[in-house]
Amino acid sequence: MKIGRLRTLRSTKSIEKGRKALIANVSYASIALLVLTILVIAISWLPFIRIQSIKVDGIEDVSEESIKSIANTFISGNYGYILPRSSIFLYTKSEIKETILKDISKIKDVEIDIDSLTELNITITERHPDVMVCEGFREDENNDTCYYADTDGIVYEKAPILTDGVYYKYFVTSNSKGITVGEPFIDLERFNQLQDFVSGLNSSKVVSTGMLISEDGSYELYINNIKEGTAVVYFDDRTPFDKTMSNLITFWNNALDKKIGTTTISNFEYINLRFGNNVFYLTK
Repeated sequence: MKIGRLRTLRSTKSIEKGRKALIANVSYASIALLVLTILVIAISWLPFIRIQSIKVDGIEDVSEESIKSIANTFISGNYGYILPRSSIFLYTKSEIKETILKDISKIKDVEIDIDSLTELNITITERHPDVMVCEGFREDENNDTCYYADTDGIVYEKAPILTDGVYYKYFVTSNSKGITVGEPFIDLERFNQLQDFVSGLNSSKVVSTGMLISEDGSYELYINNIKEGTAVVYFDDRTPFDKTMSNLITFWNNALDKKIGTTTISNFEYINLRFGNNVFYLTK
């Protein structure tokens, strides 16, 4: 019985000793964590690892101050009154980039990095006009709802009337989804196909100044007559664009060579290419 008692006492002492050791270890770990936290906080406030200035490169038309203003909203103040938002380890790079792209539609891309531990470098790539896009029809009077779109078909800002005739002009009918700044007016693949189509025509003797895009896959192409005025060319996407282009160029060359039953070079009212190789037309 005495031996059993001794074993019980030793077991109790071992448990107590282990409990005290566990408490001690937890205390040491808590102290170490507290010290580490204080150290991290203290380091984060050191001026030589905090953003002190902002540099913006690549801007042409966009306001430098608008870029800096957006960036400053994300590096000013602190997190929970403890950690500075301007720390090079804590600043929200992705949020700055996303906000700049969202708020300024003329900007195509943004690159952000840190220089010399205290300067935030923001490199901007701006969009440039490739075409103009207008709501409504070409015949609409006082059509001032035109916008610039870049090489990706992204609409990014309203175009002044004085640029009319400088860029190729697409018209989007009012019953479509409309034009939204910051978004493509048509999908990129179709835009590239139409751009290649227009480029191919303009490299021949056919000069196009604009095009109406309808929701149903039909188009109106506006081309310059040889003598005067504008002819409307009707076509749709049931026929591949390269085939339509070939048919139009062939017809146009035949018209110039007076091979379509005329004795003079015709001024066309319209040319209809919606029936394959059969071309219908009306002269003025």
